[in-house]
Amino acid sequence: MENIFYFLLGSLYLFAIVYLAVRFAIKPTTPDIESSIEEKTIIGLRDLGLFDTDETYEILKIFELKSVKKKEDVKFESYLNVLTELKNLEYIDSEQLQEKIKHLKGALGN
Repeated sequence: MENIFYFLLGSLYLFAIVYLAVRFAIKPTTPDIESSIEEKTIIGLRDLGLFDTDETYEILKIFELKSVKKKEDVKFESYLNVLTELKNLEYIDSEQLQEKIKHLKGALGN
């Protein structure tokens, strides 16, 4: 009876390890699909002769900066929503909210 328990416990551990390994292996590749499509499109335009190699690299950098800015804006909005909710719950007052928003803008560079 004890052997069955250890077998089931070991099987559960093995399942958890494999499940988490696959989950973490797949998750990082998912957000890059959109940028990969943009990248392939820009390279396709270069292949058609619309841009030279230097222009292509410049365009890719512009799209990368745009993507980073978009992610920073989403993060800022998320933080701002939490701060606003804290004010609505009366955990902080309006003056504290303004100070924290100012600090947040300084910390994130917005």
